[in-house]
Amino acid sequence: MRQAYDKIQEITDKLLAVTNEKEVLVRHSAQQAHVEAQLEQTRSELNRIKNEVHTAQVDKSNSEMNFKYVVDDISRTLREHAMTSMRWEARMASEIS
Repeated sequence: MRQAYDKIQEITDKLLAVTNEKEVLVRHSAQQAHVEAQLEQTRSELNRIKNEVHTAQVDKSNSEMNFKYVVDDISRTLREHAMTSMRWEARMASEIS
């Protein structure tokens, strides 16, 4: 009878040890899944930020290009106005002379 009790106690101890080990593995697995989910979320956020930076750089480049075009247009208009004024003044001067 004592041997049977000792055998039951040994099997119970083994069952408890295996159960505890299983619980540790389940917790570790859950932690690993959580860490992997956070890692994926961080990767997604990093990609989103990279895309925003790229978009901002493109927008800045486009703005600079548009500003250059506006300045070029104003310069061309001012040159044309100056040339037209000079021609008009020359014409007026020749009519007066």
